[in-house]
Amino acid sequence: MLEKDVLISLKSFSGRGVQRLSEAIHKLQKIVKVEKLSSVFKVSRQAESFMSIALEDGEEELEGFAIVLAIKFDGPTVQLSELMGRLETELTDQVTRRVVSVNVLAVKNEVLKTPQLTLPHPEFHLRPEELILACELWPEYEHPILHRPLREIAQSLPNKVWGEFHCQGQTLLDKR
Repeated sequence: MLEKDVLISLKSFSGRGVQRLSEAIHKLQKIVKVEKLSSVFKVSRQAESFMSIALEDGEEELEGFAIVLAIKFDGPTVQLSELMGRLETELTDQVTRRVVSVNVLAVKNEVLKTPQLTLPHPEFHLRPEELILACELWPEYEHPILHRPLREIAQSLPNKVWGEFHCQGQTLLDKR
């Protein structure tokens, strides 16, 4: 089977955010070929936008870290979705129930809608922490639904603060 070019995002909203992203990347390297990593950004989100994340008493906003990876995958796309789901479950913090969120953003030009996976990710173009970081890796990638390159879609996002640079993604490969 031919290797597929894939974009995935990792986000961690636990107290060990960057460490959790590093753990996720090291686990990913055992099952897929990691080609490139974006910068890591510290992000802040309203809690209700992360339905699977339990809130602490009085918590209204979550701070965490985000990174996007370009990977190569040589299996069926459905299998990729299953692998990412298992990885997300494996990385769930059993104490706080906070997770490393793993999203398959795009599999090159595939358009897919199944109960398990929609490609490209339906909110990919709306989330600056995914879209802008993906632009670092694939600026000329044409979104197969919107028919516009990522850099153009990113330029059209509202000008609001969504995060701040934390470190180069490559540095997470060295952390363990």
